[in-house]
Amino acid sequence: RQRGHCVAVAGRTGAEFLRRVHVLDADLEMLPLHISGDFNPTTISAIRRALAERETGLLVTNFNKDLRLGGLAARWYGKTRIVWSLGIDLTKNSPFHRWLTPKLTDAVIVPSESLRSQIKRHGYLDDRAIKVIPIGIPDTAPVIDKDSLRSHVRAKYSFPKTARIAVTSGRFVEQK
Repeated sequence: RQRGHCVAVAGRTGAEFLRRVHVLDADLEMLPLHISGDFNPTTISAIRRALAERETGLLVTNFNKDLRLGGLAARWYGKTRIVWSLGIDLTKNSPFHRWLTPKLTDAVIVPSESLRSQIKRHGYLDDRAIKVIPIGIPDTAPVIDKDSLRSHVRAKYSFPKTARIAVTSGRFVEQK
């Protein structure tokens, strides 16, 4: 958007994702959608209408459901390329996925060569369409000295020596 592109962000009505994006950029266009089933014709029609109204040239999707709903809408509209951006391997090795996913995907973006290799293993996505674009987190050497790491974390966050420290990563959503 800062480079002059028209950008809209779509998501489920009332989603925490849309709220957070809006907090980061209140001028960004939000498209709250009433998303239900994976092949809901009403949702696909609403997405297609949004693509056509904005003359959208590129649709970036994340999850399998996003790819199915947005991909079908984009194919119906006929003027939108579809990029599937994956942070984890969401590909499935079922006949249905082997048939449909390549039809709905023009390109796949992954953050690492390792994930690219995982996705290629099923063999139904064109290897040339899978591009590695690192997400910008620098590689760090593994910490060998756990005692030094513990001392560093305790000092940085003012944790007492007796405090137990647990670490997890993921989204803060109900299902997790």
